[in-house]
Amino acid sequence: IYHDFGISVKEYEAIGKNNAFPEVDQCPHCKGRTRLYRHGFYFRNAIDANQYRIPICRLKCPSCNKTLSILPTFLLSYFQYTVDVILEKLNCAIVKGKVEG
Repeated sequence: IYHDFGISVKEYEAIGKNNAFPEVDQCPHCKGRTRLYRHGFYFRNAIDANQYRIPICRLKCPSCNKTLSILPTFLLSYFQYTVDVILEKLNCAIVKGKVEG
């Protein structure tokens, strides 16, 4: 699931595992109305003008035992580049007709 932390990728990296992760009270898989609990973290890259290594919080449903991750809104699933970089490149490709770097 996506969550807007209201901070930049640089600030998110600096705060690390102490970010204000939301509490999730309904499982998106089984729709059970139960609080999902923290199931650890994994790290992934977030690339804009710089490259960051950021923690992603994992949650687990006690009803169905499935896990999910809380992704900051500046990232998309399966992409290392931030949303801003992706949109900038798409804009260059569509409007200007070229893609750089």
